[in-house]
Amino acid sequence: MEEVQVTNSNIQAALAEPVRAPETPTVIAPPLDTVFELPGGFVNYTGEVLREVEVRELTGKDEEALAKASSLAKLLNTALLRGIVRVGSEKPDESLVNSLYSGDRDYILMRIYTTTFGSDLETTRYCTACNTNVDLKFDLLEKVVVKKIGLEDALFTVETSRGTAVVSLPTGYTQTAMLADQSRTLAELKTVLLENTVKKIGEQDLILDKHGAVLRLTIRDRRAIDKELAERQFGPQLQDIKVECPNCGTDMEVPLSTAGLFQF
Repeated sequence: MEEVQVTNSNIQAALAEPVRAPETPTVIAPPLDTVFELPGGFVNYTGEVLREVEVRELTGKDEEALAKASSLAKLLNTALLRGIVRVGSEKPDESLVNSLYSGDRDYILMRIYTTTFGSDLETTRYCTACNTNVDLKFDLLEKVVVKKIGLEDALFTVETSRGTAVVSLPTGYTQTAMLADQSRTLAELKTVLLENTVKKIGEQDLILDKHGAVLRLTIRDRRAIDKELAERQFGPQLQDIKVECPNCGTDMEVPLSTAGLFQF
């Protein structure tokens, strides 16, 4: 082996070589369609409003967890807990997903679905104009109108015969309560909805006897609050989807639900 001699000349040559900076690791940003803004927003315990959400594609492990869900409410919460990567900088937990407004939950669920299966949706519906079953294919993200809301409008008032009612838009807690018993009548479901959204009636805070308070409201008052809740509901308007019939060109109504998307 040839002996390498250390001399002043080769030391100077080595010092003259440019010093290479260490390579900066490449940061791969998530696909843009997995990061989006909520149509409403989430206020955390510090009062910070969080709107940016990141979701991920569901895997076979998630599919098994969804299949084991014992109720529809559990199914939706499982999809949210597993599909959400973060809300703002916060990781999802039961408290967070239940505290989200239902409009934001529905939008997140729709985006988890499109991230997992793609936004092209295929379905067969009956066209009443040409009296035939037709196969439809459409882009869910293009067809669905997403209604936004300012968080200042999430709490509002409705005048009733018992005084001014202070009402909040429904959250995940409301959805879970409404889905707890599938045998309830529409009137009973309305009672559950009002129990979870009406905060105050006149001078009475609904803390100890929510059930009794909403039952004592007149039918007219209950309908007025229910109507206002429906009109203020935000998020993806899945019930309002219209797709052109490929046979006759008529706009067909193709109502969907987030629960229906995940019952596969």
